[in-house]
Amino acid sequence: MLIRAATAKTNAPRRYDHIKAAPIAGTMGAEITGVDLRKLGDAAFSEIEQALADHLAIFILDQDLSVEELEAFTQRFGAFGADPFIEGMKDHPHVLHVRKEANEMAPVVFGGLWHSDWSFLEKPPAYTILHAKEIPPYGGDTLYANGYLAYESLSDEMKRVLCSLTALHSAERGYGAQMQNIYA
Repeated sequence: MLIRAATAKTNAPRRYDHIKAAPIAGTMGAEITGVDLRKLGDAAFSEIEQALADHLAIFILDQDLSVEELEAFTQRFGAFGADPFIEGMKDHPHVLHVRKEANEMAPVVFGGLWHSDWSFLEKPPAYTILHAKEIPPYGGDTLYANGYLAYESLSDEMKRVLCSLTALHSAERGYGAQMQNIYA
């Protein structure tokens, strides 16, 4: 699954030559089929980028990728950024292994609260990629919101009010004040 920040008012179907993209919701999201990410040509990759811009979140189904293949696909979108607080996998520092066993009793699952990946950085990442190997029949959901559509749906008066405001994205609550100060 891949997400990117972009503007979209609708989630209309679009025809591609090298991939199949089927919208899955009214405002964002598409399932991508008919492509093997291990053998991805430039034309198909360009269409994946376009589908991502068109649909904001895409789900590329039936991909059995090794960590190396996942990294190779990811790097086609650009260089990896730094993961400031979490150590990646051995020999794959940009890949995070997110796992929760059925017997774990942690009150919150890693990433289980509403968040935006690394939005507190001066230059936040343009993309987030998740590659699910095993998903439970219940739970395990990843949710997305179309913030562009939410803003576009506001009244003109509310937009005027919001235009004068600023937001501070902070890592303090999730990672502690010391870490936030490093990236402030």
